[in-house]
Amino acid sequence: GGAVVEQLMKFLEVDIEHVSAEAIISMKNLLRKYPDRIERFIHGIGAFFKNVDDSEAKVSLLWMIAEYGHVIPESPYLIEPLIDGFADETSQAVRLELLSTAVRLFFRRPAEMQAMLGRLLDAAIADASFTDVHDRAMLYYRLLQTDVNEADRVLSKWATVERLFVEEAPSELQDRIFEEFNTLSVIYGEPSERFVKSQTTLNSAEPVPTGNGESDDVSPMAPLTGDDGEEDEGDDDEEEEEVAAGVQGTGIDLLGLMDELPAASPPAAPATPSLALSPAVVLDAAAFQARWASLAAADTWSWQCAPTLAVDNLAPRLAELYVKCMAFGNVNDLAKFYFFAQDAASGSVMLAEVIVNRTSMTATATIKATLPQPVPQFSQLLREKLATL
Repeated sequence: GGAVVEQLMKFLEVDIEHVSAEAIISMKNLLRKYPDRIERFIHGIGAFFKNVDDSEAKVSLLWMIAEYGHVIPESPYLIEPLIDGFADETSQAVRLELLSTAVRLFFRRPAEMQAMLGRLLDAAIADASFTDVHDRAMLYYRLLQTDVNEADRVLSKWATVERLFVEEAPSELQDRIFEEFNTLSVIYGEPSERFVKSQTTLNSAEPVPTGNGESDDVSPMAPLTGDDGEEDEGDDDEEEEEVAAGVQGTGIDLLGLMDELPAASPPAAPATPSLALSPAVVLDAAAFQARWASLAAADTWSWQCAPTLAVDNLAPRLAELYVKCMAFGNVNDLAKFYFFAQDAASGSVMLAEVIVNRTSMTATATIKATLPQPVPQFSQLLREKLATL
């Protein structure tokens, strides 16, 4: 074990990027099986972050921070540059691992990670370029909002390997499992014959006795025969009549057995198309203010909200539908939100000011748009979200 660790450390010192990257990946696999070896790597992790650009190697380093951040003194500050440069990261795998690492490190170093985690979740939820990353951020946000202790229990699972790696398994067993790839055999680590009953076993049940006390040994797939060994044509004729009667009862002439067809019912009217918003719309604060000042109000309304309205959930819930939040804040008992979105069909850019009075639980909204067509649907969308919070 010690010789392997020392050899990996030598590979990490080699100034060849792909060699260093593979050494880091191997180091992660080694730590999964032998977590006590982390002491040898602690002091070099910071330098590895600065010198590695390979996505898989970054994921491995982030995994190490998540697992051993409590014993790495500078761990929150090692991932802070990645959090601040989240928008520039092009690898979905790195983004997902960064989210996981930041959340797990928050449970162990809350004072240092709280502000960083807030920035990361805000950036991940607002960015819809990777759906999986957006959904993962929403999951973490809701878990933390519901119960931090429960979120810690769910997310902070130890990831050490207690059994053999697949490569270390006996070759015969490994070959059997790979023959049944994409089945539960891979999950259970055993061939299917050990946990699935065969069809032969299921068909070996005792035969069902008949009314005269004798068992019926006729196979369910065998044809029914008469005394002379030929098929009973009379039974077939009766079955055909029953099929024809059944088809007539449905009102549909599947086999041409009906003389007249019922009049076809008129087709249902097509449903009104729902509002489809573009995930690619981008608007900075200056552009938002300029458009808000130049556009007239296209719609205004008030809405009486439920007493249990969770006002702070409004922005994340709308972000799921690509309604992006430009700014929000609280003034006394008023919560103010400024949103923008773009209709994918017409290209209309819509701006909204939503003000929620926390005392009276009344919401007022002003909608402005470059084109008026999608405004009614956009207003309805806002009201629906206010009603479901």
